[in-house]
Amino acid sequence: MLPLVGRGFKHTLPFVFPAYHHRLHLHLSRSLMAAATSPKRVGTHNGSFHCDEALGCFMIRLTDKFSNAEIVRTRDPQVLEVLDAVLDVGGVYDSSRDRYDHHQKGFEEVFGHGFKTKLSSAGLVYKHFGKEIIAKELQVDEGHLDVHRLFLAVYKSFMEAIDAVDNGINRYDTDQPPRYVNNTHLSSRVGRLNLDWIDPDQSSEKENEAFQRAMELAGSEFLSSVRFHAKSWLPARSIVMECLLARWSVDPSGEIMVLNRFCPWKLHLFELEEEMKIEPPIKYVLYQDDRSKHWRVQAVAVTPDRFESRKALASQWRGLRDEELSKETGIPGCVFVHMSGFIGGNQSYEGALAMAKGMRAFSHKPKHQPAAMATLTYPAAAAIRTTKSSLRKPFSIIPIKPNAISPLKPLNLTSKPATLSIKSTASSDHSSTATTTITTTTTTSSLTLKSRLQNGQTLYGLFLLSFSPTLAEIAGLSGYDFVVVDMEHGPGGIPEALSCLHALAATQTPAILRLPETSATWAKKALDLGPQGIMFPMIESSKAAKKAVSYCRFPPAGVRGSAHTVVRASNYGIDEGYLSNYEDQLLIMCQVESEEGVKHAEDIAAVDGVDCIQMGPLDLSASMGYLWDPANKKVRKMMEKAEKAVLGSDPKGGGAYLAGFAMPHDGPRDLGTRGYHMVSGAVDVGLFRSAAVEDVKRFKMSLMDGADDEREDEKDADEKYWSE
Repeated sequence: MLPLVGRGFKHTLPFVFPAYHHRLHLHLSRSLMAAATSPKRVGTHNGSFHCDEALGCFMIRLTDKFSNAEIVRTRDPQVLEVLDAVLDVGGVYDSSRDRYDHHQKGFEEVFGHGFKTKLSSAGLVYKHFGKEIIAKELQVDEGHLDVHRLFLAVYKSFMEAIDAVDNGINRYDTDQPPRYVNNTHLSSRVGRLNLDWIDPDQSSEKENEAFQRAMELAGSEFLSSVRFHAKSWLPARSIVMECLLARWSVDPSGEIMVLNRFCPWKLHLFELEEEMKIEPPIKYVLYQDDRSKHWRVQAVAVTPDRFESRKALASQWRGLRDEELSKETGIPGCVFVHMSGFIGGNQSYEGALAMAKGMRAFSHKPKHQPAAMATLTYPAAAAIRTTKSSLRKPFSIIPIKPNAISPLKPLNLTSKPATLSIKSTASSDHSSTATTTITTTTTTSSLTLKSRLQNGQTLYGLFLLSFSPTLAEIAGLSGYDFVVVDMEHGPGGIPEALSCLHALAATQTPAILRLPETSATWAKKALDLGPQGIMFPMIESSKAAKKAVSYCRFPPAGVRGSAHTVVRASNYGIDEGYLSNYEDQLLIMCQVESEEGVKHAEDIAAVDGVDCIQMGPLDLSASMGYLWDPANKKVRKMMEKAEKAVLGSDPKGGGAYLAGFAMPHDGPRDLGTRGYHMVSGAVDVGLFRSAAVEDVKRFKMSLMDGADDEREDEKDADEKYWSE
């Protein structure tokens, strides 16, 4: 029952909360019971109502503070003064007193976050309580990043229009009359619920009943918007971002994006392009039609609310279908091109991609000139590889060269004895000395990382950021060729790294330690642990590279401190051949991850003792001003420059091997295709995060689907009851 008070009389009218989510139902039920003894009272004006106060009253009752609140409809200042909250009346905006009116002189409050529309009472309530409502819907804390994203998205797509209509703000700055009248929006539909002037019953009871219906209508659409954004919009944003980052692997122009799973993409694309400063902008989006299984190539609009395309499909193709279209384009399998040129179709992905790529032939040609078929590039093959999304398991389509990488050879492990000779002096009553030889067997690899690279193998590894010995052990047992224990970005230091090295040693997996900084102290501590490789961050010159190498060499060749008789690197002094072999076995890696480093990549690779150059795509993109867009064309060109410099050197003749980290737009196989010798495919934390997020969202979506089924069952039961 929703208590409504109007014109000094209290009227209790039946009211049912829209069943928008069973979790929120449970929460509200508990809140209702807790507040049953002394409910709060929320005031708004009586008389004709609008969408903003109807929605505001609905939303504020979803909060903990005002759950089960009575709605008091009056304009009496004395009554309003003693109420717990007041909406859309009273001439005061003061959130500390829960006063949310917007009619007073000088009121210019806006939502913020780049929005400039003046708020209505509903907008004020949403601004102060929207995150709480959304957090309950998602069943997460208000500080969760998804709550903030939905908070902004729901305002942009739903709430801002309520504010604008109530404040009389037009969508466009123009003196021209509208071409048509739109009275179908929510504010109009709520307005039509007011009592008709010809209705003989104009009582406060009738008016309150109408206001209740207005609250139900506005509230149900608000909750539908929240649910849509939580269940559909947010997962779609993740998919679009992943595909946007992978655009360079689709086409070198960076202007074609492939959706690995169809979803609402248009608004996300425009927002992400702006947020990530994408350049050049996407011109075509490819996706597979779920029903026909054909592929669509859609030209991206100039703006979200306009029909004009950034670059429509060729006028010569428009209106043609099937064989006639294939003949005109020179591309097999064409299905259609729309008369406006905003969309076309092909039976295969390769054909749709060729149609998008083929638009280059029209870049500098007059409209009347037919397409030059010879200039259209039709890919011979494309590979579909499975990738893990943070929400689902879509597939990504990335053109690659067949058989570009030979299968990785398994690590050949053998056991060889390590001999320890101990010379002991006989007791005083013996004239001779006795030499006791103790033989111990340690399992070691006959092929180190360095020797495997020299044998031409391509190695695949993992970055360990968590410093978890358990995850390190799992990584080793999973078959990675190496694991990089990351002391630069991980939370651990030398003691934690040692535990990880113990776990990796148990699985006979080589470890590489990435240092937090390039210094003699960190290098000494790391090397004493006995990793097979050491990685120095942010090397920008040959001088810095020479210093890094010197930190790995004992005097006189370097400055490494000596404790080789007691540290783990030499099996605590048991390995007598350590000093003779450590230089041949240790892999020294220098990271090139800035513009300055790329300029000197060739010189760094040529430094004596530098075995491998590790590329750092994220820091490189940040140094170039593209922190949010590591796939930017300029960043890729800079990466190519560094790759060319390193691959142009001969590792066996004084050059260096090339190592890289896979990115969403540049997968492990892509790196291998370009000649990388060492490829790191993932980070342990990222793998766990993706699996965990997907698991939680799959479960929560199943609950939401179950709640929808429950609501349908409840609806059927209600209809059956009343029919009986």
